[in-house]
Amino acid sequence: MKYLIGILIIGCLVLAACSFKPVYADDNSIKKRMITKTYVCATHKFLTDDLKNKHEEVRKGYGISHNNNIVEIFVNKEKKTWTIIFTGTDGISCGLTGGRRGFTFEDSVFEKEL
Repeated sequence: MKYLIGILIIGCLVLAACSFKPVYADDNSIKKRMITKTYVCATHKFLTDDLKNKHEEVRKGYGISHNNNIVEIFVNKEKKTWTIIFTGTDGISCGLTGGRRGFTFEDSVFEKEL
């Protein structure tokens, strides 16, 4: 359950980073935004093997979205890089976003949950 909260927080951060118009403090309404982006996609095995072998990232958490996509986060602790991917019901995985630094996960949480 704790890893799912982490994924939700990361998802919120990603959506906030992709917003094109700032929401000011005096505006308390919720806004919908259409965000168009091209993703890099491949089979789940190919994409996760690439993250493991080329970028030395390992899966640290996952969750299932409201539309049955699997959302996973991969992390390289030494290089301090991370990648978030999603996999649709068709088995195709796409890289959603990635970056460096910004947050850490406690390994003990994931060892118990995964």
